[in-house]
Amino acid sequence: MASDMIARGLASQALQRSATKIDQDGIGQVRPENTTFLRISNENLFDGNYISGYMLAGVGSVLELQQHADYRALAVLYVKPSTTYSVIVSETDAENGLWWLKIATATAENIADIMYHAYVPDGAFRQSYIAAYTRAVQVTTGENDHILLVQAARTAQPLLQITEGVQSDFTISRYDAIYPGEGVAIYSKDEVDALIAAALSQ
Repeated sequence: MASDMIARGLASQALQRSATKIDQDGIGQVRPENTTFLRISNENLFDGNYISGYMLAGVGSVLELQQHADYRALAVLYVKPSTTYSVIVSETDAENGLWWLKIATATAENIADIMYHAYVPDGAFRQSYIAAYTRAVQVTTGENDHILLVQAARTAQPLLQITEGVQSDFTISRYDAIYPGEGVAIYSKDEVDALIAAALSQ
């Protein structure tokens, strides 16, 4: 059937383009080019799913991604090279006297490659804003940057908006849903597994 052939093609393309999960808990990231069939109801590139157990250690521009059980406010997403993004975070109470906002970019092409071990972000932008509350930061990615890391707090999980372009204030009050595009078939996990197996067998 035509719809099944299309689905198999999409599944095969997703595998070839390295759409990867980043941990065993099902927190995942998919490359933007694999989500063109989705419609997002607002301009927020962050979906509200913080990653627990990681922190950006260090101060100033010397930062390192480390595993740390006490932290639960890391956002990691794919971005485009040589592009300006705005990171806007709602105010939370200072934790241990600090605000803990830290932002870095990385040149790795797959999020899975930077997780599970100490990793020093090597992108064009690395900065911490822990001395005083900072609401909005503009980040310009380098020509080889593919990943943006934002530690928005330590244990609090503040409202976070990440948008392409220059923006200084929220245009959202919550995290909105992502909707499938028109005419996209919705499959169960078993159906997807079967389609992927069929696509790989050809």
